[in-house]
Amino acid sequence: MQAFRAVMFGAFDNGWVHACGVVLLSGAVAVGLMAIFGRWKDVLLADYKPTIQV
Repeated sequence: MQAFRAVMFGAFDNGWVHACGVVLLSGAVAVGLMAIFGRWKDVLLADYKPTIQV
């Protein structure tokens, strides 16, 4: 709750903005790289099944 209040009222001279931006940017870069270089496999609807047996 304290972090939420700090964000709402501009505490710490808005120093948290840079940290949030770095986290968001790194996530966006990771998703972008995965979308470009990731290996995609087409799976038929009949082949969908759980990855582990419970």
